[in-house]
Amino acid sequence: MWSGLVLYFAALFCSSFATEVWQLILLQGVGVGVGGGLLYMPVIKLLPEWFSERRGLAGGIIFAGTGLGGFAFPFILNALLDRVGLRWTLRSFPYPEVHRSPAPTSVHTPLCQLRNQPAILDLLSLYIATFTRSIASQLTATVVLALFNSSAVVGQIILGHLSDRFPYPVIMVFSALGSALAAFFLWGFANAAIFLYFFAVIFGGLSGGFSSTWPHASVEAAGNQPEYAGMAFAGTAFFKGISAVIGPIISGLLLEAGKDSSMRGGFGRFGYGAVEIFVGSCAVATGLGSIAVALARQRVVS
Repeated sequence: MWSGLVLYFAALFCSSFATEVWQLILLQGVGVGVGGGLLYMPVIKLLPEWFSERRGLAGGIIFAGTGLGGFAFPFILNALLDRVGLRWTLRSFPYPEVHRSPAPTSVHTPLCQLRNQPAILDLLSLYIATFTRSIASQLTATVVLALFNSSAVVGQIILGHLSDRFPYPVIMVFSALGSALAAFFLWGFANAAIFLYFFAVIFGGLSGGFSSTWPHASVEAAGNQPEYAGMAFAGTAFFKGISAVIGPIISGLLLEAGKDSSMRGGFGRFGYGAVEIFVGSCAVATGLGSIAVALARQRVVS
């Protein structure tokens, strides 16, 4: 974890001196990503092994740190950018990471800090603020992004608790299909800030809470070999990371292709129609996959 912390800090700090795009890709794309992965991978492995009861709630509380940071950081970053500029913002931003990083502990101690969320949530966070600025002010965009991330906090805890009480595939289906409806209707037809407020709360809560089902799924995937639950959890996070890389590339291409165009009926304003369809379709595909998991699980149980 200490090696990840050092790499994260160094990459973010050095990116303030970057003068070429490839340097930012190397430092923030690779360095920050690898450093962050090294920081929370031990937690990913230990989570499903440590908690035997209320596993979903425990995971939801741990994951909720992502939303808390996402709620506060947009306001902090905006203030820093206005006062000291981009380079000094990048130089000062790593310091909170250092001061809040936990000291190394033995593998017998539960760790309660993890940043994680579904890849579709990462994808939305890239574009929701930009889309909002096309409709309203920069302040409104910051508020929408803060609502988006803070709703994930509530969603992760609530859906985590529900996954302890109900079969986790049911929670997966509810989360995925609810997110799809929000993407298609609230974001797709948004023409005022109020639509985006509702979208941020609903989509952020439902999509953000999806990862709270992972602890139960990992333990079930490990079967009668619980020592492999951590590996199953890490594998889930690995594929999530791959989709988090591919998703923004695809959505960027779709946005560029549909730039300055709108679809019929007021859907997809400002060229975001194809991106909104892509996000909604990903959520639908997740919902269908969750239904398949539920049916397969029911067959195994019966």
